[in-house]
This record gives sequence, C-alpha cells and structure tokens, in this order.
Amino acid sequence: MTFTPRLPIAAITDEFSPTLAQALPFMQEIGMTGAELRVIDGKNILDLTDDELKRTREAIQAAGLKVISIASPVLKCVLPNAPAVDTRFQQDVFASKHTFADQPRLTEHAIKVARFFSAPILRVFSYWRTVQPERCHDAVVAALTNLAALGVKENVIIGLEVLWKEQIRALIDDGYRGYLSLETHWQGPNDNNKPEASRICGWNLRGLVT
Repeated sequence: MTFTPRLPIAAITDEFSPTLAQALPFMQEIGMTGAELRVIDGKNILDLTDDELKRTREAIQAAGLKVISIASPVLKCVLPNAPAVDTRFQQDVFASKHTFADQPRLTEHAIKVARFFSAPILRVFSYWRTVQPERCHDAVVAALTNLAALGVKENVIIGLEVLWKEQIRALIDDGYRGYLSLETHWQGPNDNNKPEASRICGWNLRGLVT
C-alpha cells in the first residue's frame, strides 16, 4: 500500500552526499519533491560559478525536484562586541566561512542565487551562539528584522530552522501545506555512513507526515 505524505518533504542535498548526482536518487526513492541547496559537489552554493549554477539547476529539474530553499551562510558569523562564542555548540561552516563585514555582500549574492533557482526561501542564521545569548537578543532581532524587510522587497522568505514532532503536528493541525525539509547531521548507526543515515531519517520524516 502506498501512502501519500500530508505535507511535501525535502532535504538539504549534501546531507545525503556532497555530490549532487549521488544525493538525488536517495531523495527520489523516499518520495521527496523538494531540495535545499547548501554544498554542491564540495562547494558552498554561494561559491558556484554561473556554469556550475546552471548545471545544478538542470540536474535538479531532470530529477523532478524543485529548489525550495537556499541554505545560505548568511549571519553564520561572530556578532561583534558580543559575549564569547559558546564552544559547546558545533560551528559547522559547510565550505563557507565569512565574517560580520562580509554579510551585506553575502546577503545580496544569496538573494540573486535564490532568484536564479526560483527558490521561495532563503535560510539564514542568527550569529554564532554565545555564552550569554540573552545579551544578543536586540542585535539578533535587528538583523533579522532588516533581513525580513529586504525579503519582502525582493519577494523571498527569510527562514530560520526549527521543527520536531510536536511542531510538525501543530503545523498540520493549523493547515500548513508547505514543505518540511530534512537536515540530518546524524552520522548513522554504522561506520559514519551519512547517506544511509539521511535515508533512515528521510523515511522517518515521511512517516511523520503520512
């Protein structure tokens, strides 16, 4: 018996493999119809050349998927004059390390890339977590407010990552019909097999919305 997910599902492609051609078949097998782009063939999505962007778009279209989000490194940096960064949390840069000073240029380019893929969402961060996050509240709110205003102007949604079982249930109950997108990070049950880990998590995500 085939079950149709109540919500469409997607994933960050490099959670299956940093090589796009290897990631897409796993996603198709699970029934994913959307893709988030972050690292493509070992390079951050914002560092691809024009030709590499075109090839990426062609490959995703050929696989029958659509790009739902650009998983950008915008605001994935140290906030100046803030408390020390909390080193208990992983600082994953995914082939793209930028400073606070880089953010205006990075944001402008990220929006252009989102437009190129017709991606409705640009995913951003809220600076590296500090040992006293409450002291960063106003600066984070200001930065995200500015990005949200820019998003309205550029017709792109500025997104922050959240979600788990209760959130998924609440979204369904509230009538949400947009995508749920997988970001695994789990290394899997056997020998750090990331494709298998993402495959397992992908099927579990599908189960949550079926």
